[in-house]
Amino acid sequence: MLSTDEQIKPQMFHEFLRDKIDQSNIKQSDMAAELSFDRANIISMFKAGKTRVPLRSIPQIAEILNIDPKQMLRMAMLEYCPETLKAVEQVFGGAITKNEQGILNEIRGLSQGTDPEFFSIQHRKDIEEFVKGLMRK
Repeated sequence: MLSTDEQIKPQMFHEFLRDKIDQSNIKQSDMAAELSFDRANIISMFKAGKTRVPLRSIPQIAEILNIDPKQMLRMAMLEYCPETLKAVEQVFGGAITKNEQGILNEIRGLSQGTDPEFFSIQHRKDIEEFVKGLMRK
């Protein structure tokens, strides 16, 4: 298991959104207009974490920013309403993002469809190293 210092700390939703907006070439005023918000400063408020993004707006924001909408909705719900997310995932299962599906497809290909088991401490360590490698930029 990763030590406390090595734990991957989840990014706050507003920080994730801020980074994605800042990396895009989209003006905040254009984004606000496309989302039918009257004032562009609402986007600044989302980015600063001063106002929550309405969950109903997440699919459209994800499309504008070219983000997996499942990832974005899950991140928002994890922060805004974790108990609701827990209930939804218990009933419907967790959503698999496009990137997670790619990883799963790679595992399936490498294991030649043998359905490998995950059962030992060493497997856990191997997966931790794999994930740390994916997180390096």
